[in-house]
Amino acid sequence: MPADRNKREGQPIGFFSLTHIDREQFNERSLIKKGWWLTHYYVLPEHIGRGIGRRMHTQVDRLCAAYGVNSVNVLADPHARGFFEAI
Repeated sequence: MPADRNKREGQPIGFFSLTHIDREQFNERSLIKKGWWLTHYYVLPEHIGRGIGRRMHTQVDRLCAAYGVNSVNVLADPHARGFFEAI
């Protein structure tokens, strides 16, 4: 699935990427199960708290609906956990 970037005045301020994993995989800390994963989700620090992440989440929802994706897995940085729990 394509990555997407959010821009302000022509400059990227955030991006996300959705990836399909075909089979379970292990890394050094986690089991990555088969399915769709939000593999990147980033907003420039100076734009955090301005609603960019929530707007990006709306874009994720729209892309998932367009591709028929019903569930997305997220392996979030501990600092971002509150954000993902809130949305």
